[in-house]
Amino acid sequence: MKTLLAQGLSIKSIWRDGYIGDSWMDMTYPGLTEINGWNGNERSLQSTIDFLLRHPLLEKIGLGSAHECDMTPWHVAFASKMRPYSSRLQGYSVVKIDGKWLYKDGIKVVFQDDISYGDVETVETMVRTLSKALPPRSLNSPWLVEIDFSSPVGEYLTSDDLIGILTRNMSDIATLGLGKFLGDILTRESSHRDVQEPGFAVQEHLVPAFESFCERLNQALPMLETIRGQTPQGEPMFWRI
Repeated sequence: MKTLLAQGLSIKSIWRDGYIGDSWMDMTYPGLTEINGWNGNERSLQSTIDFLLRHPLLEKIGLGSAHECDMTPWHVAFASKMRPYSSRLQGYSVVKIDGKWLYKDGIKVVFQDDISYGDVETVETMVRTLSKALPPRSLNSPWLVEIDFSSPVGEYLTSDDLIGILTRNMSDIATLGLGKFLGDILTRESSHRDVQEPGFAVQEHLVPAFESFCERLNQALPMLETIRGQTPQGEPMFWRI
């Protein structure tokens, strides 16, 4: 490859799916505009920035499912907007807009901070901080936002609390993912009421009240098209308008 590059080979895109290691970043690829399946690297932030600066035409990077690299300009910039809260981030792709690298299409955020039992206000403040940190979105680019908490907020948060928080802070999201805390909330509320929804199918929704929760949330957020959730056991739940 080095010989071909030295001879003037132009490379428009690089696919890294299934490949590990980061020695490929030592080289410069004239004409590079896109990278797909990048799983991150063990390099310093400055090393990653240097690679990006050597490729001024690079405009889009698709992140692999195993991408967990913190030392990237997009991760550092987003994490700074999330302060004072700490979170684990997973993006799907990033694009360069006006010289800045921003997450595109969607992001998964898992809040790592401990939250006092019953502190609904802090939960909302975290979600509000996330909402303000999200990059600008257009109608032509529906966004997926996935939210979860390492703290057991599902033990006390109610579905009404959650709908109110999301309505006030996530009004322009098309696809919303909620972690196991949603399953905890709905399972707890259903056990208290001891009521099964008419026509409820265990195989389809796994948790009682998931479908009615989604319908209630969609009434409050009409732009919402898809809702993902998880049971307390981590099994996926899915609703689409």
